Amino acid sequence: MNLSRSCEARGEQSRLAELAGLAPRQFARWLNRSQTPILESILEFCYVGNVTPLPILLGDLAPLRQVIAEGKPFRPPRSRRLYRLVDREQCLERIQAVLDGREKPLGYRSLAQQLGYHQNALRHHFPQESALLSRQIKEYRRQQAEQRAAQIKKEIQQTVMALHAQGVYPSHRKVLERIAHPTLMRDPKARAFRLALCRDLGWN
Repeated sequence: MNLSRSCEARGEQSRLAELAGLAPRQFARWLNRSQTPILESILEFCYVGNVTPLPILLGDLAPLRQVIAEGKPFRPPRSRRLYRLVDREQCLERIQAVLDGREKPLGYRSLAQQLGYHQNALRHHFPQESALLSRQIKEYRRQQAEQRAAQIKKEIQQTVMALHAQGVYPSHRKVLERIAHPTLMRDPKARAFRLALCRDLGWN
């Protein structure tokens, strides 16, 4: 094989494999023809060595020899995304715990990341369960939003009623000064709610 002639000296095979971002054993199997590399791997190797597949096949190995001699690749190997084999039992146990309410609601992407997998791993391996997780988290967020809205209204109402009882007009500024969370008044719905309360109390 022409490629094997590019690293005949002692240690050059391992050095070229390392520079190309390949496991030494994998590269050795290429050279002794016990494993045929896929096209993607060949192109990645050529990318690092600044050479096209044809010169290697024809025995023009000067670019690869230069890479070995300089001790650095012409281009750094592109980062490879590592995928873990999915532990189905562990994943199903966590999914069920979330769906049963034993754990806080999570979307399938967030749960996959917690488990150390790619964000779409659960959707790929457990499509039905992932759909249930998505529906559950949407409903949870809807309920949370309703609770926050109710809490905002309650706090504004208490403040407006307290000012009204003192004979003070519950203006935006006055309410803002007294509520525990002033940022709540940035919400247009909160402002509209205060105005509605004022009208109901006879403040024009």
